[in-house]
Amino acid sequence: MNENEFYESVLGLPEEWAVEGAEKDEGARRITVKLGCKAKAHPCPLCGAETVLYGTKERTVRHLDICIYQTFLAIKVPRIRCPEHGVMNLPVSFVDRRGHFTHEFALRVLELCKGATVQKVAKDLGLHWGVIEKIKERAVRRGLARRGRQPPEKVKRLTMDETSFRKHHDYSTIFTDADSGCVLAAIEGRAANTVTEWFATQTVADFSELESISMDMAPPYIKAVRETFPHADQLICYDRFHVAQLFSRAVDAVRRKESAALERRRGENPLARTRFDWLRNNEKADNRTKRRRKFMPLTELPLVTVKAWKLKEMAAKLWGFTREGNAEKAWKRLLWRLSHSRIGELKKLYKSLKEHLGGILNAIRLRATNAAAEARNSCIQRVKYMACGFRNKGRFHREILFQFGGLDFAF
Repeated sequence: MNENEFYESVLGLPEEWAVEGAEKDEGARRITVKLGCKAKAHPCPLCGAETVLYGTKERTVRHLDICIYQTFLAIKVPRIRCPEHGVMNLPVSFVDRRGHFTHEFALRVLELCKGATVQKVAKDLGLHWGVIEKIKERAVRRGLARRGRQPPEKVKRLTMDETSFRKHHDYSTIFTDADSGCVLAAIEGRAANTVTEWFATQTVADFSELESISMDMAPPYIKAVRETFPHADQLICYDRFHVAQLFSRAVDAVRRKESAALERRRGENPLARTRFDWLRNNEKADNRTKRRRKFMPLTELPLVTVKAWKLKEMAAKLWGFTREGNAEKAWKRLLWRLSHSRIGELKKLYKSLKEHLGGILNAIRLRATNAAAEARNSCIQRVKYMACGFRNKGRFHREILFQFGGLDFAF
């Protein structure tokens, strides 16, 4: 096997292209492989008519590296003359029309960007970070175009969640298919009209068989869903995490208030330095630890915090019901106890839970949860942290779709 045959076997070129030679630069660790077209007939790519060869134009593109050498392809691109469309360069099937890379190299860049920062990939490949961003941008545009040409995917369980773009309450809304885990869209803001507009104009999902929409208790989301879906009250599901968060905030407010009162009396304060003990899930805590053995006797003291804590733990056990009727009775008993607790923070919690009881029961009945969206949000924040932030929301949303959109980047 001579040198040209070796490069032809390594590069995996289409049949119409042949290696005409190669140059190796040891100092720069670079190999330039020269390619020529073997095909004799060159039909017009626009109309298919027979053309006349007008000459060649050399084009150099980056290919996958061979060992420690950066590999470039110096391609003699045929120029043709079409009777109808005039002189043009013949397209090269394995090279991106707008880039200076082969398809294999661009796909390798995208693969590396899935697990590393743009700066790291650019440094390893010897490219500018802006070049990497352009490859990613074209890939996302290509993936979205391909998804737009396909029939809308049926979504049965939708999740809606907000993620922060920057500080000072600058948010974006993320729509995720809970079954596949793929992000359907990322839109700016979390206003009701913005979400309603997306539901009205989106073409990527088919909601005809929609069973649940998991979300937090944000009024704009609730308003948008009710304006979009006639049977919204049967779809809206409030996640267990957000309900537990309401209980935790109420218990913490009660503890702080009671702890301050005990401090003013200048007596012993058993609530000091126990904040997270009251907020921890009691069912998942290990009572064998020294801290838990010290905390458990506090739950028997005649304190207002203890009363609020026991109601929080009672609520945590109400998510295991399998029948909606039993769950409704249990939640109504809990609401009655909250309303008659004579604790201001728990009475406020009662009003909020009573207003959103239907969504809580829907979540229990449908076994719907926002855990996938919360996990995705955590991954998004991790990507934002690794990138040291983003300059604009367009690039932020593009990165979300690149990492978690499940797009097909093939050429």
